[in-house]
Amino acid sequence: MLARLMRWVLVSLLGFATSFALAPLSTAQTGASHRVTFQTDIAYYDGPAFDPGRHILDVFRPADVENAPVLMFVHGGGWSTGNKGIYSYIGRTFAEQGYVTVIPNYRLSPAVQHPAHVRDVARAYAWTVANIAQFGGDPTSVVLSGHSAGGHLVSLLALNERYLDEQGLDDRAIQGVIGLSGVYDVTNVPTDIISSQVFTSDPDARRDASPVVHVGDDEPPFLLLYAQFDIPTLDTQAERLHARLTARGNESRIREIRGRIHSTIVLQIGNRGDPTTAEMLDFLQAQVGRPLIAGRDTE
Repeated sequence: MLARLMRWVLVSLLGFATSFALAPLSTAQTGASHRVTFQTDIAYYDGPAFDPGRHILDVFRPADVENAPVLMFVHGGGWSTGNKGIYSYIGRTFAEQGYVTVIPNYRLSPAVQHPAHVRDVARAYAWTVANIAQFGGDPTSVVLSGHSAGGHLVSLLALNERYLDEQGLDDRAIQGVIGLSGVYDVTNVPTDIISSQVFTSDPDARRDASPVVHVGDDEPPFLLLYAQFDIPTLDTQAERLHARLTARGNESRIREIRGRIHSTIVLQIGNRGDPTTAEMLDFLQAQVGRPLIAGRDTE
């Protein structure tokens, strides 16, 4: 099992290195219509234990659009690496399609452990609800998305009301959740080092950190995507979360993205014909719509 895991990690890292060079600088090839403006390094939290490099976010705005739907994307990296700046192409991709896009950082392990990561994501979401109208966004039309560890964090935020309760918010305000190769059962994380650094070795704590445990009857719609050649267990974790959601009467869609590995499922977003992009746009259209193109918008 360890040899298999290390092989998959190596393949994913090689895919990351290759695909990063191919990551799109523009989404004009997707038929985008909106010119984009952006603002980076906005502090979303300034209270105790404020981290000036991690408690910040970027906002990408479609020009000349007001009251637009909002996508908040949370990066992955095993809860211990990653930075919002790597994913600016996602901000441009969806802003050009008419969605105000928010990409936050959050504190990382081993400096912090769970639940610090999800609490930071909750703070970023609370900032978005309170402030996104200033950037042309509709705070009542927010969809959460995340890749890998980010998929875990947005799913846990949506399914365990504790973290939004701490922010004085109602989880029913979330209009949808998109998980890309997410981790939904922390008791089944395939790397013990990550488990102990991030979630401790306490089995009860790891169970409570698992989104699949918290599924109720009135959850937001979910879109669960995983790669054909993903890290082991992530496909079955997505299937299990999907089954739990639908068994409780919630809306959930699940798709395998063919020809992708753990890194390329996210790094190819915005490229012509990319199935991840198409699935995400279809889901956004269904849940929050898309604003009409302003008459003066250009490529």
